[in-house]
Parts: sequence; structure tokens; C-alpha cells
Amino acid sequence: MDFYLLHGLNGESWDRIRDLGVREFLEDAQAKGLIRFPAFSFHGETADFVRICDEYDWAFGQIQYNCMDTGFQAGYAGLRHAADKGMGVVVMEPLKGGKLA
Repeated sequence: MDFYLLHGLNGESWDRIRDLGVREFLEDAQAKGLIRFPAFSFHGETADFVRICDEYDWAFGQIQYNCMDTGFQAGYAGLRHAADKGMGVVVMEPLKGGKLA
């Protein structure tokens, strides 16, 4: 499997799965060749996105982002933080759930 995406992270869910050993799980799966690129999707506050980005070597994070909501959830600040780290970002809802189409 190329990409392994932890779905729907926020600060609270990250703290819970981190404490349960998800980083070790991901590293073990990579060492065994089961996954190549660990990633996550995010639904929370910018500060939590930044913290999650900094607590593991992610291939990418998936965020909600569009030209109308640059301050929503991870927002532009989170996008910029990930870019500065060299971490990929995949955008979901780029057309605001179709409202911008």
C-alpha cells in the first residue's frame, strides 16, 4: 500500500491514538514494507494541525481549503506551515462542497 491515511484527526483524536502507539504502528508497517507513506486527514484547529505536523514525519496532510475559507480549520497558516516543513498537502472541498461551482 503506498499511502496510509489516518482519517479525521483533530487535537483530541491525535492525542488518543498517539498515546496508544500509532507512531510505532506506522514505523513498524513501513519497516515491513506494508505502507510507504503515512498521512492524515484533518478536521480541527490550526494549532492542532501544526502540532500534529510537527510530531511525526508525515508524507502529507489532507485539509479542507478553498478561496472563501482560508482561516477555516488548518487554513492558510496550516498550509504554509506544512509547506515550510516540506510536507505535502492534499486539499479536500476545494469548491466548498460545490457551493463555489
